[in-house]
Amino acid sequence: MTGSKQKQPCDVLVAPDGNVSIGNKAIGRMDGFVFTPTTAEDKALKPKMAEVTRQLKAEAKSRADAVVASADPAFSLDSQGQIIWRDAIIGQLKKGATIHTPQADLAPSPLLPKKLAETVGERLQQFASKLTEARLSKLYALTGEPPAFPGKKSKKAKAEAAKSANAHDATPANNKAKLGESIAHAIAKELYDALGVMRRKSLQHLLPQLDDTARRFLARWGVRVGIDTLYMPHMLKPSAIALRSLLFSLYHDEFPNCGPPPAGRVAIDYVEGVSDSYWLAAGYRRIGKRIMRVDMAERLLAEIRTAARAIGGNGNPSQKTAKQPQGFRISDSMLALAGVSRQQMADILVSLGYVKTGEVAADDKKKPPIPLFMRLAQPKKPAASDKPKPASKPSTPAGKPKPAKQVNAKSWAKLKVSKGSKPKPLANGKQARPAKPKRKPANSTANNKAELGKVVTVGPPPQAQPYNPDSPFAVLAELKPKQK
Repeated sequence: MTGSKQKQPCDVLVAPDGNVSIGNKAIGRMDGFVFTPTTAEDKALKPKMAEVTRQLKAEAKSRADAVVASADPAFSLDSQGQIIWRDAIIGQLKKGATIHTPQADLAPSPLLPKKLAETVGERLQQFASKLTEARLSKLYALTGEPPAFPGKKSKKAKAEAAKSANAHDATPANNKAKLGESIAHAIAKELYDALGVMRRKSLQHLLPQLDDTARRFLARWGVRVGIDTLYMPHMLKPSAIALRSLLFSLYHDEFPNCGPPPAGRVAIDYVEGVSDSYWLAAGYRRIGKRIMRVDMAERLLAEIRTAARAIGGNGNPSQKTAKQPQGFRISDSMLALAGVSRQQMADILVSLGYVKTGEVAADDKKKPPIPLFMRLAQPKKPAASDKPKPASKPSTPAGKPKPAKQVNAKSWAKLKVSKGSKPKPLANGKQARPAKPKRKPANSTANNKAELGKVVTVGPPPQAQPYNPDSPFAVLAELKPKQK
């Protein structure tokens, strides 16, 4: 029929690399579920666009079914959190409710119906959750009970464990064990939130209470308590470092251009504009102008501390004379651990709080003198006995009686004995012994407790009252016969 609109037949071809063409003419590219035309508006192609769109929707549905059916190894993540499937970007990880639970979003596409897009999005979220749990399994274990050490327990060990489990909860040993367990769980919770690495100064509210029980619990989780950091060696593998860096970047919106250090690198030079928190989340820490993996940093700190203690390096350099400089030298092992020159190592020592105390001549006169370092002694906190005491107690104003003291009956009995009158001399001139206080009967325990609870007022002796001839006591005295 003349003037009637008929469908223009066309054969749309989608190549494996994503190029879309009709016949020999390329019309665009399909990345994942998104079609992007590569040619300008073509009048000859316009009547065929409806058929092209229909065939692209069929291709998108086929790809969606393949995504849902794909196993986890078919997906991957790049450094920006983009989800890649068959070399095409189909989704993006974004900030979730917590740092451990990023949200996976499917790239929007008009070629997918809403219900099918939701199904694909759920599959991407499932992939993201399984990936974090698989790579960070040791980190997720911090939220539960610590695993047992590898190896079978003997019957005796099992019996002792059962005995301790059934022991009374109120015993001091069990109370101490429970306290250590609670401290270990508190530290594990902090480490879990920090992605497995923390500086000791961030745990000062818990580390003073860290006992052997808590250390055993942390060791079962795989946590090492170092000189400066607490970390998990299992989390220092390249795959775990890359994922933890990505989780930190997604949650805090910090994506450094340099990214995490290359896989296998234990130290790199300092990068301007990158926060220390990012490096710590990745498993590294900044020492001076050097970024070192925390386990290597711990080895370097231990080497420095050993060298300082060997020569008494914790002191006051001002007490040393210029003729006899004292301190430790930079060793070759320090340079090897940090991967720096001697001058860079000297800067690292200064950043750690050490001071240069002098120099000594090198064995080879052509080489520069060797610097010596020492750590300043930390000021000690004043003890309770060192606190200043008041000069004198305030005296009682003249003319006013001293305030009465409140003592119980037991103290009052001691007071009467200590302040009693001296015994009178006997006829033979010897001094009589003071009379011993009488013992109370054994059945008067209840009365004793009642007496001890009473409060007696101790004060100055009562003053003599003036004589009153009209008082009844004065009248009775007058009626008594006077002795001759």
